[in-house]
Amino acid sequence: MTAPNLTELAPSWDQRLSALLDDFDVPGAVLGVSHRGERGLAVAGIAGLRNPVPVTSDTVFQLGSISKVYTATLLLALTGPELLERPVAELVPEAAWMDHQILVRHLLTHSSGLGGDHFADTGRGDDALSRYVSALAELPRDVPLAPGSRYSYCNSGFVVLGRLIEIVSGQSYDAALRTHLLGPLGAEATATLAEEAIMHPVALGHNRRAPEPLTADDTWNFSRACNPLGGVCASVGDLLTFAELHLRDGRSEDGTALLDPDTARLMRRCQLQTPPLYQPSARGLGWGIFDGNGAELVGHDGETYGQIASLRLVPAEQLAVVVLTNAIPDGDEVARTLVDAVLGSWGFTPPAPAHRDRPAAPVDPAPYVGRYRNLDAIFDVAAGEAGLLMTTRRIAEGLEDTTELTGLIALGDGAFIDERSDRRARVVRFDDLGPDGRCRSFFAGRIAWRVSGADE
Repeated sequence: MTAPNLTELAPSWDQRLSALLDDFDVPGAVLGVSHRGERGLAVAGIAGLRNPVPVTSDTVFQLGSISKVYTATLLLALTGPELLERPVAELVPEAAWMDHQILVRHLLTHSSGLGGDHFADTGRGDDALSRYVSALAELPRDVPLAPGSRYSYCNSGFVVLGRLIEIVSGQSYDAALRTHLLGPLGAEATATLAEEAIMHPVALGHNRRAPEPLTADDTWNFSRACNPLGGVCASVGDLLTFAELHLRDGRSEDGTALLDPDTARLMRRCQLQTPPLYQPSARGLGWGIFDGNGAELVGHDGETYGQIASLRLVPAEQLAVVVLTNAIPDGDEVARTLVDAVLGSWGFTPPAPAHRDRPAAPVDPAPYVGRYRNLDAIFDVAAGEAGLLMTTRRIAEGLEDTTELTGLIALGDGAFIDERSDRRARVVRFDDLGPDGRCRSFFAGRIAWRVSGADE
């Protein structure tokens, strides 16, 4: 098909973005598209209910877990792939407690088994990451199996990688990011520290806690120790610049090789499959790999205190799509709708959800009911009229405690649709059937394990 014309598409994006903000009551958002070096932007709404100035292309949003791709890129730019098969305990002194089977590769692919959701504030000093890594020794593992055997999304592993960057570079993570990546890219509107971000127009976060109306969030971004996992903030233009670095296989706009081309391509290559029906369907080194109608489609999403971001790359088309929003959970609907619409203009349609037009399967609740737990949450599963009912209580340190009741509709083979109250639906699954006929694990991006008695 003939490649779309960005200039012709831009007006429709403006209209669609404005309509979506109205439909979902999201204060502000920005869409950015890069195609073979040409860019198109759409902006709408306000930066925040507390600072109701218009969103512009200069407004800095929180990127959340897209930061993990920055961390992976910086580490591999500094070291190349040589450290991938090295035990982390041999490279990071504060991680000497770690199982020597855990390799750098496992941290990059969310397969280390470490307790993943730990957002502790270990201070504002340059020792924030080292203190965080030391404290991980006291936490239980999310996956008590051999490293590399199971996928379970792991935030804490990227702080360990951030500490490794400090050791390799001799600088703090924040300084190394500026010196070796942001500076050479000319990404002046990208920051990890609040005192850097406020030198630019900044979007504030918002949250809708049903049945309450949308409210401004009281917290802005994570603590300093969490910067490698989710603390990078950027304007839409700077995020497109970072995306274009990867579309050029590690070369900046002036041709400077910031990342070896073979390493850049290795980052996008499948390293680990995720469970069936889950998206992303596989993991590269930092990147998530999505089903793209046979084409290479990689990306990452991010969620922080009141903000949601999305990034997708189609290297064969030299195409990058960015959406930044300042509300949760509804910003997710805005981001997904816009990303799908833009990719659709290039002929890429997302695969139909696994549960679409698929009748609910009959379910015997006995193998599934009970309590499951990981560092992020406690999941209480009970029998319901149309399937299962699940109460999720978030307990991760550094995040707000919340409780949510959702329905689980059976698809068969241990897979269920989690019908979220915030309009999102995702496929989750139970696994590890025990001799008593009950499943011992529950997966919803992260693995949680059945607990009982004193373990509760």
